[in-house]
Amino acid sequence: MDAARSRGDRRGHCPAGPRPAGHASLEDPWDVAALLKVLRAAGASDAVAALLARDPAAHVSVADPGGVAALLEELREAGEGAAATALATRAAAPVSLDDPRDVAQLLKALREAGASDAVTALLACDPAAEASLDDPVGVARLLGQLREAGASDAVRILATRAANAGMFDLFLNYCPARAPSYLFGREPDRTPSQSWRWQEPG
Repeated sequence: MDAARSRGDRRGHCPAGPRPAGHASLEDPWDVAALLKVLRAAGASDAVAALLARDPAAHVSVADPGGVAALLEELREAGEGAAATALATRAAAPVSLDDPRDVAQLLKALREAGASDAVTALLACDPAAEASLDDPVGVARLLGQLREAGASDAVRILATRAANAGMFDLFLNYCPARAPSYLFGREPDRTPSQSWRWQEPG
């Protein structure tokens, strides 16, 4: 996804031009979600029906987890539970796991859709080991969603990776049972720091 289609640009984005629901492209889940949201807000029930009749859940790309999550949410808001389930099933296929925020959003959307098989499939792709650590907020959100999903091993893996990348506070927050081993901090070689006392020079 290029810079023009970054997460910040895509959320709340209205597809360019008044393209009828019967002719709008169904490739980009961000665009479909935005169009569905705009049509529903405008009370354009016929256009909503026309868009949904084209079965966007079966045609959108599922490579972008953030876009899939956005469309899942809009389908659920539209009362299209069957379409949301169908999209969730497709989303179980391999997706990009680099962006922790997007993966967290997708994991949350899948759980809210009751798509337990898709959640299991997503976790099997090992997002805890694959997610980028460049975004501390995103890492924290993914840790939270992994914990909500009951994926304790994944939480431990990602929290340990975060600690190794300098986010030791996340490790302590999400692995509290191991906190007593690090009462005095953590050494650069990842071992627990030993206790020490300051002594005035003689």
